[in-house]
Amino acid sequence: MKKNLFYLFIALFAVTFMTACGDDDDDKEGDKTAETIAKEAGTYTQGKISIYVLGDAIGSWDELSETATFEVTQNLNVELTSAGTGNVDLTIKDLDLTDGSDPSADRMSLSVSGVPVTAVDGSLVINSTNKTWSVPIMNGFFADVNKIEGTIKDGQMNLQLSAFQNDLEQYVYIIVAVSK
Repeated sequence: MKKNLFYLFIALFAVTFMTACGDDDDDKEGDKTAETIAKEAGTYTQGKISIYVLGDAIGSWDELSETATFEVTQNLNVELTSAGTGNVDLTIKDLDLTDGSDPSADRMSLSVSGVPVTAVDGSLVINSTNKTWSVPIMNGFFADVNKIEGTIKDGQMNLQLSAFQNDLEQYVYIIVAVSK
């Protein structure tokens, strides 16, 4: 009888104290993404934004010509802010699409909210192809942003955005290569 009680005690001990909880990997991934967003958030003002306005869609980014329709290298203002768990807001403000000689010229702005991101090896990765944002761009015109791809790491942002402007029936491709 004592042996049976001893074995029962051992069995209860094993069940009670030797069980493991599930992994918290999901929480760690979320924490890693939140930390990386906090590190990369801010205003990016150096670099270049190339804008291509085309009548037809392209199959890949490699099809874009060497010459952009607009190329902006001065007065850049690209903001990245946290928008909750695993999301960021991306704003490109006041792009001067002229030669800069007319201070009253219309400026293009683009603001995309709730862009999903993931942290991979210390960088933020954006590969958002299943979502469309209808955003105002200038003079009452809207564009449907349907793809945002790229990375943000160590204060360097390299993104590609594609959109369709319905009123003018133009495809707009934006390549962002900026730093803080």
